[in-house]
Amino acid sequence: MNPIADAKRRFAQLRNTYGRFAELVRKERALLALAGAAVLCEIAFDLLAPWPIKYIFDGLLIPAPDGPGPFVPASFPREHPEWFLALSCGAILLFALCAGVAGYYRQIWGATAGQRMVFKLRKRLYAHMQMLSLRFHRDSHLGDLLLRITGDIAMLRDILSTALVEIAGRTATIIIMVTVLLFLDPALALVSVAVMIAVSLLSSISARKITRVTKEQREKEGVIAHLAGEALAAMPLVKAYGCEERMVENFARQNRASMRKSLKGTRLQAALERRVEFIFAAGIAVVFAFGVFRVGAGLTAGELLVFVSYFHRLNKPLRKMASTANRIGKAAACGERIIEILALAPEEVDRDGARPAPVLSGALRFDDVSFGYEPARLVLERVSFAIPAGQRVALVGRNGAGKSTLVHLVLRFFEPRNGRILFDGVDARDFQIRSLRERISLALQSTLLFGTSIRENLLCAAPDATDAEMERALAAAGADFVRRLPAGLDSGLADRGANLSGGECRKLALAAAVLRRAPILILDEPTTHIDHASREEIVRRLPRLAEGRTCIAITHDVELLQSMDRILYLADGKLAGDGTHEELLVSSPEYRALFAADPAPEGVPRA
Repeated sequence: MNPIADAKRRFAQLRNTYGRFAELVRKERALLALAGAAVLCEIAFDLLAPWPIKYIFDGLLIPAPDGPGPFVPASFPREHPEWFLALSCGAILLFALCAGVAGYYRQIWGATAGQRMVFKLRKRLYAHMQMLSLRFHRDSHLGDLLLRITGDIAMLRDILSTALVEIAGRTATIIIMVTVLLFLDPALALVSVAVMIAVSLLSSISARKITRVTKEQREKEGVIAHLAGEALAAMPLVKAYGCEERMVENFARQNRASMRKSLKGTRLQAALERRVEFIFAAGIAVVFAFGVFRVGAGLTAGELLVFVSYFHRLNKPLRKMASTANRIGKAAACGERIIEILALAPEEVDRDGARPAPVLSGALRFDDVSFGYEPARLVLERVSFAIPAGQRVALVGRNGAGKSTLVHLVLRFFEPRNGRILFDGVDARDFQIRSLRERISLALQSTLLFGTSIRENLLCAAPDATDAEMERALAAAGADFVRRLPAGLDSGLADRGANLSGGECRKLALAAAVLRRAPILILDEPTTHIDHASREEIVRRLPRLAEGRTCIAITHDVELLQSMDRILYLADGKLAGDGTHEELLVSSPEYRALFAADPAPEGVPRA
């Protein structure tokens, strides 16, 4: 591989990465400038470190005819050897101390800038994910998204905060050291140039392989995170079906693949480091072999030691450069994964001229609405109906009939492919999405409770609610158990409310929906997967909870259906029936078949 072409590619990767995140870097330029200054100081004292040894050799051990060197009189080592030795040793300690202090502040300032950039970028990526549509989240693996937020950004941090400073500093170090070597002995300096060329060739060959393997490993780690999160979230089901071993086998298979990729990357990195060390060892051997013959022919013993010391110290910046090149490749791979997400345009975008939704009465109308998640397949086809403000309506249909999709369209998670959805006679697209959702309360079938306090969960629905309002909403939903908890509203919840019963979780969700004080209330199977007593209480309380609101409930609970003003029956994405429960049992055999186990009204045969 051509090292010049590879260097250009690395520079292009670095430039593209900095260009994509230039705003983050620009805001931390003061700290990065300080880190750069500290690098220059560290380099300067590293370059000075070998010279006191030269003065000791050329001034005391093997005195040079012209004295130890500049700044020291030739007679001083002979007349005051103790002072000369003390000053030389003191200089060694002083240079090491100064280099250490500069290195300390370089790390602190660089790390501070990096952590600040991580904070901002992680917040930006997380916020962007929040703005992406349900379609994106439905098609993405949760574990992979979490890995991008955590691991990928952390790996990107080093390149944004330190790579440019390190490259500039190490390049300056190499140039200065080679210049000094050429000044001391041009012939021996050719050895260092040959070593640098060999190291560059090795690094360019290995770097691309390491980058490719790193990207593949990150993808495998994303799969691992997804599998682990999925299994741990469904642990009751895993245990109930006794499929722990299968889950472990699936996890182990992906974990093994990730381990292999990681080990492959480690082998490539280790092989590169060992080859570089061998090349430097061979170079030092050549320098000593020829350097001994050069001593006395214009080169002093102290200068040979300085030459060898500089040559040996070239190992560090060259290895750092190779390491930085590999980090650029790894970080570029992680940066690409982050950019993939940031480059996605949110589907939920207000159209030009959209205005905040006013206080609505709750009237809703679907006007010839069609929608499909995929271009070739419609989930809803030419659906039309009108719901007056304050009416209680149930959505009924078999799985896949389009009930949840209809609710998603009301909430504007997606936009209709054809037709319009109107709120109080106004096209929903004339309103800003966020403001329209503020007019809708929602209680899902799979009750989602965050692992914080009950108060925080309720405030998600109504951020400005008072304690008195929360207590009234809890009482209206029958969630009296909260009063019996030692900490009341401040009681902590386990993840997804795992420390509450199904009925208690459902009542909290209803309380949050009531607390939102929205004119439209949407309930998704409010009486499923809970005990009979909780179901009876919810059915009894629902008319009062929905009072003064337009209520849309997805349900197949006969008792709840009988309390509804109206039922919309969906079949194969079309509106197949519209009426009360009793009317549909009479007029629709398909609807009646859904409730075949229930007694049919008088005069209507069983399905």
